[in-house]
Amino acid sequence: MDVLLINPQNSKGRSYTVIPNIGLAYIAAAAREAHRIKILDCVRDGIGPKEFGAYLGKRSFDAVGFNMFTSAFTSVKRYTHVVREVLGRIPIVVGGAHPMFEPVETMESIPDIDYAFRGEGEEGFPQLLDRLEAGGLPDADALSGIPNLVWRENGRIVLNPKSYVDDLDRFGIPAWDLVRPGDYPIAPNGIFSRKSRLAPVVLSRGCPYRCRFCGAEKSMGRSVRTRSVENILAEFRLLAEDHVIEELHVMDDNFTYDRDFAVDLCRELIASGPPLCWSCTNGVRIDTIDEELISLMERAGCYSMALGIESGSQRILDHMRKGITLARIEETVGMIKARSKIRLTGFFILGYPEETIEDIRKTIDMAVRLDIDRANFFNYSPFPGSPIYKEIRSRGEIPRLDYDDLYIHSIAYSPGAIRPDEMKRLPRKAHLRFYMRPKILLRLAREIRSFSQVKTIVRRAATILFQH
Repeated sequence: MDVLLINPQNSKGRSYTVIPNIGLAYIAAAAREAHRIKILDCVRDGIGPKEFGAYLGKRSFDAVGFNMFTSAFTSVKRYTHVVREVLGRIPIVVGGAHPMFEPVETMESIPDIDYAFRGEGEEGFPQLLDRLEAGGLPDADALSGIPNLVWRENGRIVLNPKSYVDDLDRFGIPAWDLVRPGDYPIAPNGIFSRKSRLAPVVLSRGCPYRCRFCGAEKSMGRSVRTRSVENILAEFRLLAEDHVIEELHVMDDNFTYDRDFAVDLCRELIASGPPLCWSCTNGVRIDTIDEELISLMERAGCYSMALGIESGSQRILDHMRKGITLARIEETVGMIKARSKIRLTGFFILGYPEETIEDIRKTIDMAVRLDIDRANFFNYSPFPGSPIYKEIRSRGEIPRLDYDDLYIHSIAYSPGAIRPDEMKRLPRKAHLRFYMRPKILLRLAREIRSFSQVKTIVRRAATILFQH
């Protein structure tokens, strides 16, 4: 079958990052042994639903698949309608975060969707394509054994059992030749990079923690599963040799959770010669870091990492079930700065349910007090899948949630103790107070490597300062 995999724009055509979609690259790698796969990145290429119709009109596909984040819910609905108008009744499949958390709602709200995956699709998607290629609509017997599949039968929505694969090496290496990482602008999670040719990588999956604001446990399972060091090094070599990639951004939620794995990987990177430089852009837990590990990471090429701090209020950290203390945060930041030259970014959440203005002031005070180089103050967004989302929804605090507003620098929700107009001002105040200090401005100036980075800084600063 000729299959098109799509990374869609969100409904407002905006994106905080412009990076290769690793999920689609893994799906493509799993399916292309038996099928012809093409990946279209509408975010990178600026293809909205209107332009998408013109794109499809010049090509022919037997099936299409969308990666679907919650913020792209409305746009996926439009994209799928375009598929129906241009290509007719070909199978439409969706996967990604939103179908994982809200599979029934996804199918009910977007009738053009034929199938969805509410978990990892590397095993199930090729099986589905094989059934579809066999001809006609697969029957219940053919579909019921496909892991994580969501499908329709006689007007009802069927959810197959959810499962996870322990051996991540079975998924192989992402289809980087179909993604072409060198074609992407320098607009990663972190604004800064040391090199101009970079790529994101995922080394592990799963999360054993139960932070109330996060749905990682539900989407990836509680067991942390790691790729083998050999498999990872093979991907690194492929990226460096075939795609001239010079820098890697580790997107894992829990890279340092399995200490033995992290240590082994770092030692192999050190032994293999001059390493690629890399950073942990998705956030590392404070309580998984020690002096030896930091030293090994730096020697292996790590020059920057983000820390999941979240709040400067112990009351809020406890409510989040973060499992760390303010004292541990300050101690770990101090240790990293004393033992390494690794650049540190603090991740903070503002507007979390139960917060007061005083709690947010404590967070801003802590960010300024800590010896960190950058700070990201993200507005709390009530994404489906997290425990706190269920709680505030059941209390009627988000009766008409607009998925289009679920963007890290938009105000989609305000705690009961904070007025919406105040909530708009607080993130702006936090960023200005942190960054408008000579030592921070000087550090940022020293990190700028290109005019492209300057444009990214200006664009993101404008998004933060003029958010709505």
